Amino acid sequence: MSGIGAARAGGEKTLRPGGISADALKWIAMLTMLCDHVGAVLLVQYPVLRLIGRTAFPIFVWLLVEGFSHTSSRKRYLGRMAAFALVSEIPFDLALFGRPDWRSQNVFLTLSVSLLMLSFLERAMDARDRERGAGERAVWQTAAAAGIVAAAMVLADLLRVDYGGSGPLLAALFYCYSRRRKPNLTVSFLLFCLSMGPVTALIEAFGIVAVPLIARYNGMRRRKGKGRLFYLFYPAHLLILYLIAAS
Repeated sequence: MSGIGAARAGGEKTLRPGGISADALKWIAMLTMLCDHVGAVLLVQYPVLRLIGRTAFPIFVWLLVEGFSHTSSRKRYLGRMAAFALVSEIPFDLALFGRPDWRSQNVFLTLSVSLLMLSFLERAMDARDRERGAGERAVWQTAAAAGIVAAAMVLADLLRVDYGGSGPLLAALFYCYSRRRKPNLTVSFLLFCLSMGPVTALIEAFGIVAVPLIARYNGMRRRKGKGRLFYLFYPAHLLILYLIAAS
């Protein structure tokens, strides 16, 4: 069954010995994100902290794709993501702008748009996979998949989410890699960087550190009960940084 209501059949992957678990990736992403936000809010004179923080977003997007493929309820997953986007917006605005500012939205909304996109993209890709060869129907299914990604990118830009349309693009590329092992992770990441323009691409390129970490992902999912840590950490650390900066 496909769609937002249930996980994709056959989503389970074989565990690889060694490597990096989902929990370990999440900790790396949270710590590098913390460096990024400390550099943005408290220690602006140390831009290296912002560069370290470029590692976080690709890892979180990869974990989103994994969560999409394995969750028992995509509706609850999307609902949880959207709820925390709402909860996190004021702490996000206060920490980064010092006041409520609706011109830029937090990363949970980026991930929510990406998650919604993945539910439709999966349907299009499943339909494409059922078409053997490169006939007319297969071409239309491929065009539909591309259109879904483009629509999500436009929506993300209209909502002014963090990373703009490049966020859903990276989620789509990582999802394609998760299903078919192409395009490879490095190419996917570089396309993500280039989609943001030359200057931003040079900055985001420091996130290439995330690629070998994701490549070592061993398929081991988080322990039950630990999945809420990031959801709580995100608004909490932003609020704490704001209070420190305002004191």
